[in-house]
Amino acid sequence: MNAAAPSHIDALTGVRAYAALSVLVFHAWLNAGHPSIDIAFAGFALDLSPYAKYGWIGVDIFFVLSGFLLTRVAFARIEAGRTRVGDAAKTTSVGEPYWSFLRRRILRVFPAYFACISVLVALALAGVYRSVPGNLDLFLHLWMSHNFVEKYITSMNGVFWTLPFEWHFYLLFPLLFALLRRAGPVALFAAAACVVLATKAQVMLSDDGFGQLLVLIRLDAFCAGMAASAISLRHPMTRPVARASAITACAMLAAVPYVFERQPGVVHYYDVAGFMRPFWIHLCICLVLCAITGARTKFVSLFDHPVVVGLGTISYSIYLWHLPVVELLAKAGTGQADPPSARGYFVLVAMTLAVVVPLSIASWVLVERPFQRAGRNVSGSAALDPVVVLGIWAAALLATTMTINAIR
Repeated sequence: MNAAAPSHIDALTGVRAYAALSVLVFHAWLNAGHPSIDIAFAGFALDLSPYAKYGWIGVDIFFVLSGFLLTRVAFARIEAGRTRVGDAAKTTSVGEPYWSFLRRRILRVFPAYFACISVLVALALAGVYRSVPGNLDLFLHLWMSHNFVEKYITSMNGVFWTLPFEWHFYLLFPLLFALLRRAGPVALFAAAACVVLATKAQVMLSDDGFGQLLVLIRLDAFCAGMAASAISLRHPMTRPVARASAITACAMLAAVPYVFERQPGVVHYYDVAGFMRPFWIHLCICLVLCAITGARTKFVSLFDHPVVVGLGTISYSIYLWHLPVVELLAKAGTGQADPPSARGYFVLVAMTLAVVVPLSIASWVLVERPFQRAGRNVSGSAALDPVVVLGIWAAALLATTMTINAIR
C-alpha cells in the first residue's frame, strides 16, 4: 500500500456535495410534477429531465464513497499503527479496536439524524408534516433498523430508507475489510456481486420484496468502493490515466439515462438491464474516485473548490433535511404549475436550497461538529461520553412519543 497517501482529501468531501445535490434535484423533480426541463443552448433545445429523473444515482455515490473512504482510513491507521510499539495487540483488522471504530461511526451519523427525527416528531405533533410515529416505528428508527418492517421504511422521511444500509455497512466493515486484505479487491467485489445477484434473483422469483430492504442487496456498491480504494492505494493513477478515467467515467454516467431507459417512465430493475445498471454506475463512480486520488488533474478542481467542499461538509444534513423541505414547499404551492413546467421546477430547487443550506449549516455547527469534537476529547467520565448523551436523547424521544401516543 502507498503509505504516503493522505487519508483525507478535500475533493472526496466535494464528491459528497454532488451526491447530496443530485438526490435533491431528483426529489424536486418528482414534487414539481415530472416536468420536461428544456434548455436552449447554441440553437439546440436540450432536455435535461432524464438527468433529474436519474438523480437517485447520488445514493449510489454515497454508498460507494463510504466504502472507499472507510477503506482508505483503515489502511492509513494500520500504517500509522506499525510505527507505534505495542499497538498491534490493541487493534483489529481495521487498525483500531472495533468499539473505537463503531463509536466514531455512531458520532458521525446519529446526532444529526436524531436532530432531524426530533424536529419531524414536533412537526407531526403540530399537524404540519406527516403523522406522529408509532412506538415500534420510532424505536426501530432510533436504531436505524426500520428496514426490518416494510411499512416503516419511509414512514418518517422518504430518504431515511438508505440509512439502515449505511449503518449495516459499518457493522459489517471489519469483516469485509479482513476479507479484502486476505483475498484481495477483485475477490471481495466478486463475492459481493454474487451475493447481490442471488438476493435479487430470490426477490424476483419469490415475488417477495422484503429482500430488497436489507443490506445484502446493496453490498455491491459498498464493496466496489472498498475494492477501488485498495487498488488506488496500491496503484495510484498517473496523470494521463487519471485524465482518461475521468473523461470516460463522466461520459458513461451521462449515458446512463439513455442506455438504461428503454421505455419512458419505466425503471428497469429485475431484468437484464436492471441487473447490469448498478455495475455500470458503480464502475463510473469508482473511476471518478480513483482519478481524484491519483495524480492531480484539472478534473479534481471540480471537487476541491472551497464552496463545493463546504457543501460536502454539510452534505449529510442536506440529505437528511431536503425531502421534508421539498415536500412542504410543494404542498405550499412552490414550483407547482399546470402543466408542470421547468420554471416551476427551478423555483422549487432554488427555494429548497435557500432553506436547506442554512438549516444544514446550523445542524453542522450546533449538532454534528460538537458531538464529533466531544468524541475526540472525552474525559473518560461515562456521564460525559457523547455516546451516552445520544442514548439519553434516544430514550427521551421514545418516552415522549410513547406518552403522546398514550394520550391521543
